[in-house]
Amino acid sequence: MDMKFKQIISNVAEMLGLNDVVDLINDGSNVTVLNDNMNYRLLLRCTSLVVANLATHYSELTTTQRITAQSGRINFSSFDNPPTSIKEVRRTTGERVRFATFIDHIALTNIGTGSFDVTYTYVPKIVTGNELNPFPLPSAAIEYGIMAEYAFIQGMLSEAQIWNEKFTEMIFSVKRKCGKSLKMPRSF
Repeated sequence: MDMKFKQIISNVAEMLGLNDVVDLINDGSNVTVLNDNMNYRLLLRCTSLVVANLATHYSELTTTQRITAQSGRINFSSFDNPPTSIKEVRRTTGERVRFATFIDHIALTNIGTGSFDVTYTYVPKIVTGNELNPFPLPSAAIEYGIMAEYAFIQGMLSEAQIWNEKFTEMIFSVKRKCGKSLKMPRSF
């Protein structure tokens, strides 16, 4: 679970026989060299799709960030990650602040300028490969999801369906162990 996406991508590349990607990752190539490789970019795109899918349907990613409000307004562009839902806003001293959410900002009720701790859920930006897997899932689950996306993009629909079933099955298994229900939206 504390594995970087780059290692997960390497595992997928090995299963797919994309030795060029495996070699680049194992050699410790820098981001520029990795991104010059078409196969790596495709696997990275597949990883981003899986992460977005998981973050929106499996396990919300939540963080708290200190942000400065200007005239009682906090623009979503100020957030480190694009927020999907604002859970709460607190003064730096801990008191809760009332707020209203709009399409591109949060309006704080009767508040001017100042710093606030905003707790929100988000979908991560496009994955670079250096992030740790933030989901309480074994790396194999992420690998299955990447394989499903890769097969789908490559037009191998039967394979995509097989990998997606493995992906979904593993997620359901983990959720059942936690006593939670789950509904996955995507099927090939």
